[in-house]
Amino acid sequence: MPLFPPPATGGGGYVHPNHTGEVASVADGATTIAAGVVTNAKFPNVLTQTIKGRNTAGTGAVEDLTAANARNIVHPYSSNLSNMLFNGGFDDGTLGWTEAGTVAQIVDNAGVAGSQYISLTPASNVIHNAFLFVEEGQLLEFVAMFKGNAAGSNNFRMTYYFYDEANANPLTVNTQFSSTTAWQKGTVLVVVPPGKRKMRCRVEHVTGSAASLMYVDHVSIRRELSNGRMLALANPNVSHTGNLTETTLATINIPAILGANGILRIMPLWTANNSAGNKTLRIRFSGAAGTIFFERPLTTQLVEQDYVMIRNQTAGTQIGHSPISIGIGNGNTGDLVTGAVDTTVATTVVITGQLALGTDSITLKSYTVELLLPN
Repeated sequence: MPLFPPPATGGGGYVHPNHTGEVASVADGATTIAAGVVTNAKFPNVLTQTIKGRNTAGTGAVEDLTAANARNIVHPYSSNLSNMLFNGGFDDGTLGWTEAGTVAQIVDNAGVAGSQYISLTPASNVIHNAFLFVEEGQLLEFVAMFKGNAAGSNNFRMTYYFYDEANANPLTVNTQFSSTTAWQKGTVLVVVPPGKRKMRCRVEHVTGSAASLMYVDHVSIRRELSNGRMLALANPNVSHTGNLTETTLATINIPAILGANGILRIMPLWTANNSAGNKTLRIRFSGAAGTIFFERPLTTQLVEQDYVMIRNQTAGTQIGHSPISIGIGNGNTGDLVTGAVDTTVATTVVITGQLALGTDSITLKSYTVELLLPN
């Protein structure tokens, strides 16, 4: 006798069972993984700090993202991938920000680089919700793009709030700008004060006529990775002629971050006509009447490039090479120039020109201003 009975006749052979549970199927159909049953433990092992997502354009397989990939996805309109702010371009409206006053998202794609942006009526502002972790002595750059709907009718303010570990005892640092009807860049540099561990930021439309609006886009905060920074690089090609008055050719804003040992390094390139009359370029620290740290008269020379350093000895005192300079690496019979500028508040470097003959001319072709900070 056979151990197993023969298959039933009439086409009634083996019948596939239905599968149920985490993997299901009906009869001999395709198996399907049930929804919500794949746990993290069933994924392949990944390296530390791996983020799953997709950076490649178009629909496709999941990928392992680098930190730069992830930052670029979160902040797609920031050219600086170290932006610490969420939704700084306001492409998600004011998500991540708290509004005060009348704030509206503009979606006409006329923002910076075609992105969306927000508008603020007078006395309106947005403050970033998240407390950002910072380190004492760290150099931060706060940047925002802004413009007004009427020239001269709007004032724009950018504010840092620094807190201790318990999110208490805030210290406020702010800078105010006058707007135009063209997009312009506001930049605030600041060193994290002693005892502060966290920060938030705010942008606001301070004052303006009742119908005025302030448009804001691409707000970012980044940690400076170097102790050196270019504060200004310009090619103004601005000339002075026709009178004997000392005339301002350029004004460079210096943020309140020089500290006890910071240095400003200034390199102007300038030209003058050939004559017996003195054509004098000056560099002053702290306004058009500030301390002269450089003074160089030309007569028959046509081109001059100079190298000037203003060194903080304390936050309120400076030294420099003799103001009657003859170039880097050269001695001088004059004494050091000394200053007493309070650099715990913002100030300016002013480049001026002055003539001995009104028929002469002097031209500031280009200049750079660099900031150097100690470790």
